[in-house]
Amino acid sequence: MMIDIRCSQGDRPGGRPSGAAARPVERLACLYDQVHRMEEDEMLFMIIERFRNQNADAAYQRFREQGRLEPEGLTFGGSWVEANLDRCFQLMECDDASLIQRWVAQWSDLVSFEIVPVVAKGGDISETFFSQPH
Repeated sequence: MMIDIRCSQGDRPGGRPSGAAARPVERLACLYDQVHRMEEDEMLFMIIERFRNQNADAAYQRFREQGRLEPEGLTFGGSWVEANLDRCFQLMECDDASLIQRWVAQWSDLVSFEIVPVVAKGGDISETFFSQPH
């Protein structure tokens, strides 16, 4: 399973590299460090998906049959697809990064993932994307 987690905070303590040069375990540790430095409990993630073998049909068929398959506590904020169906971008929110890992495991046979922790700029994104209709 290929999961690419980006860390952009520079080198980790102890001289370990971050970003693409780091081993997967170190990238997960870097993500953990970044998330715990955030002041809010809820974490935002931009999920960038690439359909394996450029087969978006298989992923959309599973979605139609089984839904998004996100575990309880992982909140879907929105989804955007490139016009050529090469990539899909999803905004997700949770208070436990392991929920992202559980969700990714449900789709890793059809989709490869890049997981980017993000911070809303210029306002509370929760009110924009995650508010429930009244």
